[in-house]
Formats: sequence, C-alpha cells, structure tokens
Amino acid sequence: MAFPLYYFLFPYLVFLLAWSVMSAVALYHMLKFGVKNKLTVTAVAAYLVVAAGLLMASLIFIIDIDWQYMAGTFTSGDLYKLPDY
Repeated sequence: MAFPLYYFLFPYLVFLLAWSVMSAVALYHMLKFGVKNKLTVTAVAAYLVVAAGLLMASLIFIIDIDWQYMAGTFTSGDLYKLPDY
C-alpha cells in the first residue's frame, strides 16, 4: 500500500489551524484581561517572535521535501532494499 507524502501535510495544517485559534484566544485574553504594563506587552511580543521563528523553521524544513514521493510499506519482502532515487 503506497500513499503520497503530501497526506502528512493535512494533519500539519489542522495542527496549524488549531494552534492559530488557540494562540489568538490566549493573546486576546492576555491583552484584554491581563495587567496592562510593559511586562505584558513584552511577553506578548516575545511569544509572537518565538512563534514566528518556529513557524519559519518548520516551513524551511518542509520546503525541501518531495511531496509527490510515494511512501509505503515493505511489501516485496526485502526489508534491506533501499528505494532508487
């Protein structure tokens, strides 16, 4: 049974959507109901910088993947045969 690697993008996109919604709610609550001082603004800015950095790092890592490659289980019985590239 073989499947293209882009199937792994669907859970990644669902995760990004859920993470974005939860981050937006958390940031809203922090800014709306938190103590309004420089520490709150600094914490929000630090969170946004770290989150953007992690997102960019993940995009840099996944951009080099051939998403059309067909991955699958070892059905030939030869577990030590590597795929031809």
